[in-house]
Amino acid sequence: MRLAIFLFFVSAQVFGGNLNDSIPKFAIKYNPIPLFLEYDLHYQFVGEYFIDAKQSVQFTYGFGNHRILKNSENDKMSMFRLEYKRFFRPFNPQKKARGYWGPEIMYKRALVPEDASPAIGFNLPPYPRHFFVNVAAFHLKLGREHIDLKNFPVFEAFFGAGVRGFNNFLGYTPSSGYEKGYPASGMFGRSPGKGITPSAVIGIGIGFGKWRK
Repeated sequence: MRLAIFLFFVSAQVFGGNLNDSIPKFAIKYNPIPLFLEYDLHYQFVGEYFIDAKQSVQFTYGFGNHRILKNSENDKMSMFRLEYKRFFRPFNPQKKARGYWGPEIMYKRALVPEDASPAIGFNLPPYPRHFFVNVAAFHLKLGREHIDLKNFPVFEAFFGAGVRGFNNFLGYTPSSGYEKGYPASGMFGRSPGKGITPSAVIGIGIGFGKWRK
């Protein structure tokens, strides 16, 4: 009887201690918001790695074009986001949801098709034109994340504010391998040229994760 009681307390210390000390290891998420709220419609996937119980790094990749998204106006579109997340309290198996704050940097590039234009002054057929969109942004974010011990679900919601710089212009390709750009004016509902404006970001993440044992 004494041996049984001793083994019970030892196992409780070993397995209970490991459980209490375990933290999230990684999470993979999908953010559906860019399919509804953003100008450049795209799919957005997220990978997160936990450094320890109170901090993680996260990478986001987005892509979209009119061939895979019927409502997209872009020939090409890609975006990248890198962020650091600092949680207000450590994760543990009893507290699987935590608020966080952190900075992020983002870059987006889009290629919007324009009607073909005549090659004036050249004995050439009409050449394609594109509106080039280049955006870089910095945001400070607040959010909350839940990671279930059974790997699914992971759920995250966030918003942030900051600044973004843009460099947008009209470009054309009169022959293979040659590209030139010049300013546009009032095209596609966004500003041409270069500038810096206030910026905001909002989103959710839905996916699965894994805890360290």
